[in-house]
Amino acid sequence: MFSLAKAVRRANPVMTSVIALMSVLAVPSHAGCTLGLTGMECTGTIPGSINFNTSDGFTSLKVSATTSPIGRIAFQGTGAVVTDQPVSQETYVCIITGTAGAGSTPASCAIDMTLPKPTCSADNGDQGQTAACGQVIMNAPLEGPSGKSGPAITLSINTPLSNPFAIGIGRSGTGLDNFAVVASSSGSRGGNGGSSCCFHDGGNGGAGVDGGSVQVDFSGIIADGAGGGIIAQSLGGDGGNGGNGGKVSGSGGKGGPGGFGGNASVIFDNGTITTSGKDHIGILALSQGGKGGAGGDGGWFVSEGGSSQPAGHAGTAQVTSGIGTAITTSGDYAYGIAASSLGGKGGAGAGGFGLFYSGSGEGGTGGNAGTAQIISASTITTTGEYAHGLLAQAIGGGGGYSDSSAGLFALGSSGGAGGTGGAVTVLNSGTIATTGFSANAIEAQSIGG
Repeated sequence: MFSLAKAVRRANPVMTSVIALMSVLAVPSHAGCTLGLTGMECTGTIPGSINFNTSDGFTSLKVSATTSPIGRIAFQGTGAVVTDQPVSQETYVCIITGTAGAGSTPASCAIDMTLPKPTCSADNGDQGQTAACGQVIMNAPLEGPSGKSGPAITLSINTPLSNPFAIGIGRSGTGLDNFAVVASSSGSRGGNGGSSCCFHDGGNGGAGVDGGSVQVDFSGIIADGAGGGIIAQSLGGDGGNGGNGGKVSGSGGKGGPGGFGGNASVIFDNGTITTSGKDHIGILALSQGGKGGAGGDGGWFVSEGGSSQPAGHAGTAQVTSGIGTAITTSGDYAYGIAASSLGGKGGAGAGGFGLFYSGSGEGGTGGNAGTAQIISASTITTTGEYAHGLLAQAIGGGGGYSDSSAGLFALGSSGGAGGTGGAVTVLNSGTIATTGFSANAIEAQSIGG
């Protein structure tokens, strides 16, 4: 019997490992979709919606030559999930002195760590030994962990330009679920630092991790399903919060820095996009830095609040639409095309009350914006209020505040500086018509935090 695998092994030994790898991968099942050497490809009849995650084992998704409507296409990837550090525990030491006589019961100690506050009991035994629960060891709080960066994602859609095969019919939901086409990469947030039970400083928050680059290439029709059109977004993870210092004394831990947003890009090659409803945008490219984590609180007698570290910067947000394309929206704040590069918000420095001394931590600096760019040849029509035809914005994140402190001696601290605005470019060769209140044809903003 002819064996394709054996034939390939003889003709090309390199392909042997590829076949073996594909045979053990847990490939997700979806009608009309198959995993190739360069990623997942979906063609022909595709019932329902397509929803993949990069954890399925690929970072490229291609949808083409479909012969059925598709409710929604979503391809997302996230960094690893991290856990917060627990409150530090007290550990008792069992001290036994003397020598037990022959045949006697030795002395012992029993430590119960199951309660919120550990307890220790001692038994001196029959003779010759003494048992006692000795000093309490205060374990220092642990720093919050960091996860992984978001993966680089590529989503290519090339479907027939005929209404029966449109994308987005019948969808509903909030947030990302509103959009007919979603490509998203998010870095992990940082874990919160551990808090101290008594005397130690709190653990620092973990660093947020960067989002990956996201690229969407679209040709087809998005029908009005009472939702948005296309979103490509790259989000940096937020920094973890610093742990609280010990109740007796101890400074709060620092908040972790935010991760950077990666580049987010959409190319609209051919077709039409129609949306209705408030905030339902035709095309949105978004790059956003993660927020800085907040500092932890200090102790009760001596309180030194933790500072926050810088928020994450944003990458480039870019949308390009070709000649002959058309976008129509009919809700308030429903822009035709939007490109937003947003720096992360600086975390708050902690304050607090210290009976003898209290000091506040510094607020974190806001993240800088990257570049926002729109190159449009589309015919764009909006009818809602504040529904701009083209909106390009590069906005720096706001600086974090420093909370107040109080006590016999109390010192404040400074808030963080805001991030800088980025470069904004809009090149329009298409036709834009807006009819709603305060709906500009083109709105371009570069704003510092």
